[in-house]
Amino acid sequence: MMTKERILDVAYSMALSDGFSCLKRDDIAAKAGVALGTVNHHWQSVALLRNAVMERAVEHEDLKLIAEGIAAGEAAAQAAPQELRLKALTSLAQ
Repeated sequence: MMTKERILDVAYSMALSDGFSCLKRDDIAAKAGVALGTVNHHWQSVALLRNAVMERAVEHEDLKLIAEGIAAGEAAAQAAPQELRLKALTSLAQ
């Protein structure tokens, strides 16, 4: 698996277990087993990496992460189809 994809996989997994707002580049690098510089090389900013994580959450219809992304003002979450956004926000009330 390519390093960039592995970093994204680890970041997505961490967002699922620890919460979207807890994503930090150094934690992701440590868990992925790569240097922080490698994360920075592939994802020039934490915002770009977070956006990719949120795009994956939308693709997988992960309602909890999408709701967290909406609350955080994440563009990829806000660009999700309206029905998916509503399902994500409704899931918080349950």
